[in-house]
Amino acid sequence: MRDFSELIEDLDFERLVVDETALHRLDPRIKLLGAVGLIFAVVSMVHPGTPLLIFF
Repeated sequence: MRDFSELIEDLDFERLVVDETALHRLDPRIKLLGAVGLIFAVVSMVHPGTPLLIFF
């Protein structure tokens, strides 16, 4: 098996491109407010199983 450092040397980071989506272009402050709002919504739910049901 190859060593981890050999695997890193084989990676071509110049060709590594992430497709830009609408979420990537969104202002970071909006993403932060959305995350805080989502956490607040999940914590304030009456039944703790509801977020799990929505997730699955």
